[in-house]
Amino acid sequence: TWLRTRSRALGAAAAFLATPLVIPHANQHEAILGALGVLLVLVAVRGTPVQARLTTAAVVLHAVLWLGPALSGEASAWVLFGALLAWLGATAWLATTQQEPETAA
Repeated sequence: TWLRTRSRALGAAAAFLATPLVIPHANQHEAILGALGVLLVLVAVRGTPVQARLTTAAVVLHAVLWLGPALSGEASAWVLFGALLAWLGATAWLATTQQEPETAA
């Protein structure tokens, strides 16, 4: 994704989202990198029709991740892993379907 996109924000988002997924000891602390990735995705899609849907998804994801303390440690980790993997998939999809490079603000 990093190499195939013309958007620097989406490339960086993919790197931030993938990092906690490939570190064997990753936990909620490394998930902060994923949160930065989500924010970069939202920056990359600003002004596009998909922006509202992704912003809603980010807010819902934030609420879902707050379920973590109520779950067992392993269940919490799987919820976090699934959420980051879903966002990485969405980022890869956006990076490969983006028609024009992002414009500088």
